[in-house]
Amino acid sequence: MRPFEPLTWEELPESAKTMLPQDSTPAVKMMAARSLLPMGTRDLISVLFFLAADEDRAIRRAARQSLTDLPNELLRNLLADVISPKILHWFAHRGLTEELYERILLNRATADESVAYLGEILDNQRLLNIVSYNQERLLRAPEIVATLLHNRNTSLEARERVRAFIELSSGRSIDEFIRLAQPTEAAAEPEEEAAAPPEGAEARPLEAVPPEGVAEEGAPEEYEALPDDELPPDFTIEKLIREVFESEDNFSQEFLVDPDEELSSNRRVSLTNRIHKMRVLDKMRLALKGNIEARQILIKNANKMIQECVLRNPRTTIEEVIRFAKDKTMREELIRVVTLHKEWTKNYEVVHQLCWNPKTPITTALKLLNRLNIKDVIAISKSKQVPGMLAVTARKIAEAKQKFR
Repeated sequence: MRPFEPLTWEELPESAKTMLPQDSTPAVKMMAARSLLPMGTRDLISVLFFLAADEDRAIRRAARQSLTDLPNELLRNLLADVISPKILHWFAHRGLTEELYERILLNRATADESVAYLGEILDNQRLLNIVSYNQERLLRAPEIVATLLHNRNTSLEARERVRAFIELSSGRSIDEFIRLAQPTEAAAEPEEEAAAPPEGAEARPLEAVPPEGVAEEGAPEEYEALPDDELPPDFTIEKLIREVFESEDNFSQEFLVDPDEELSSNRRVSLTNRIHKMRVLDKMRLALKGNIEARQILIKNANKMIQECVLRNPRTTIEEVIRFAKDKTMREELIRVVTLHKEWTKNYEVVHQLCWNPKTPITTALKLLNRLNIKDVIAISKSKQVPGMLAVTARKIAEAKQKFR
């Protein structure tokens, strides 16, 4: 499910369909998009979400603006209500307060995919504990288990609790439990085809609803919504880099200067909210120049161009690169950016993590194997979590190194 997955008219609550018939005029739709029709909160949000994908640009913009302007007081009850998982999934991708995230996590209508996403990006121990205590979801959705274990903010106690529960309940090791649930490449292909938009359909943004507008007709699908200024046909990150570093900073210092001490949870949520409300080009500019807090927020963005800008930030530390290289959810194109950076691949731990990452191109991983010590090569040769060709080559390298010791 994409961060913004539009509702169809058939998915609207029956009471909402009464207020907004399928043959509604543009004038009626515009009134609904501006929250001017009298209806309950659940119906209003459902209608706004439906109109956020309307073919009329003005209606689409008005609906999305209304969605982003919803007050927390209204969201507090909404996110605990039985509403479409698509709506809850979109809100999971917004910068919310701890209380609102909690309501999403506790809502039985929330999709497992949304909980898995939050289990990966949250840094709040209490919220991560809520995820870890939901045993029904853990057994049903191994991806939630994987994200909890992958999240460096998950406490050791929570990790061990999840591990013990999964191994006792499933009768398998936790690694096997996660691995067996992962689809093979062949099985995954039909899903990708099914998720593709119909021919001629309008491309939708990957990260939905920026407050100032939407992606317009003709915008490349890989970019999230652009308010008024579509990316020019000759747009490249290289051109953006030149522009950014030739101009003066126009961001607040709290986005540019590394903090002296760790930020509080509330402060980090505030920064996340402000970044989420930026236009996509501003996010890309900030990704190129921002401090460590900005980079940590933007690297989780659904837009791969924004993620690549984080990697192109000259202030990105080797510790961050190691985490990127280790992240098995990172896009293959971004892993390639890491592998092509000569300074980063001089670091042993970066090379080590790249060899373990299934997203690393196999030809690159095979070359990097020779740079690992024999202990790590042997570990890879015995692993079932790496491509078979890599394991076989690692076994040969290990045998050769042991012969000449």
